[in-house]
Amino acid sequence: MNGAPLAIVGPTVLVLLAGLVAWLRPAWVFSIVIVAIPLRLPLFPAVEIATLVLLGAVLGRAPAIVAAVRDEPWLFAATVALPIWFLASGLWARQSSFVFDVAAKWFVIWLAMALVVADDTLQPRRVVLSALVSMVPMAVWGAGERLRVIPPIGDPKILRYRAIDLIYMIRGRALFWHPNRLAEFVEQVGLFLVGCGMGKILPTLCGFGAVVAMVGTWGTDSKAGMATMIGGALVTVAWLQMSSLARRRTLAIGLVGLAGATAVALWAFRAHGGIGTRMLVYRFAWQLIEQHPLLGVGGGNWALAVSAAPLAVSRFWFRSHAHSLPLQLTVEVGLIGLLFGVLFFAAPLWVGVRRFAGSAPAWHGIVYGAMAGVLGLLVHNLVHYFLRDAADGILPGLLLGLVVAGVRRHDAVAA
Repeated sequence: MNGAPLAIVGPTVLVLLAGLVAWLRPAWVFSIVIVAIPLRLPLFPAVEIATLVLLGAVLGRAPAIVAAVRDEPWLFAATVALPIWFLASGLWARQSSFVFDVAAKWFVIWLAMALVVADDTLQPRRVVLSALVSMVPMAVWGAGERLRVIPPIGDPKILRYRAIDLIYMIRGRALFWHPNRLAEFVEQVGLFLVGCGMGKILPTLCGFGAVVAMVGTWGTDSKAGMATMIGGALVTVAWLQMSSLARRRTLAIGLVGLAGATAVALWAFRAHGGIGTRMLVYRFAWQLIEQHPLLGVGGGNWALAVSAAPLAVSRFWFRSHAHSLPLQLTVEVGLIGLLFGVLFFAAPLWVGVRRFAGSAPAWHGIVYGAMAGVLGLLVHNLVHYFLRDAADGILPGLLLGLVVAGVRRHDAVAA
């Protein structure tokens, strides 16, 4: 009972406080939730601060969320299918108790999206300023760690074991568990700011934030993070400056080029052994997929499968995920789950594309940026898996929600 106040009462109080704020001051909800995301402070052993804040906000805004679901039944049905399928996988999983944790993480993304879609108090400038306040300190902190201006937090032995302190270089992580998680957070917000700046929402501040995000991803030494942030920014700027005809031509050429690049990549993997230790795990993941193609091994059961695998690589790096979002989904919930995963991200983006022409110009930058952030995360996660903790899914959920919320505004003004 000595730990009860911390383990039960403390989280409950935080949820109730967040719910009260959401009920009394709905205009504060988005800002509070996004600023809480990087606060990975060990106040509660079982759950992150941001997740508790999100749950409280959802409770406080429950009537508005129910109304939004009624307004967009197809969208919410299409996106909730994946978390429900994860729950259903408990019926065939070897260890069904592992299912609930990962299903809850996907429900968190869905709830974050629903919270934003239901928020009729959002204003473009306030959204951008909230994103800046959330990201910039963490990006600067991570860069400061790499420059050895800020000492990394933690036991030096553990930092070296987790490849954060490489002796010759510190990989910045700020308050995040690992540099890769900081990189994914920074790149999503950074690309969001690029799109907002191109949409003429506080362009100077957005440009500043994008540069800080590039520096921040450099601080993490995540090669995929740097490529996503810098390359994604260049692609976003170039794409938004093109005419509609040029975009269609570029998309057609890009699809042909992507097919060619994929063929070359597959040949390179076969001829040269792929990308080191990741390739060993990818091969193991593919073997699991061949054994359980439609239903998978069950949500959260990747770790159980890895524990018994004859891998010639330390399980420390791969015991919790396959370092690839598509592979992780297919291994755990099969090809059916992968289809639901595609639908989960594609449905909000499709709504954004279909309704964009009729939306308020003041919101175009928000839609641009939210799409860029989501697409950047998906590209990065071809070789990684973002959903380690529930809090990791809140930002993608907010961005998906902003895509839909932005195109629902028809008479908004930037304020």
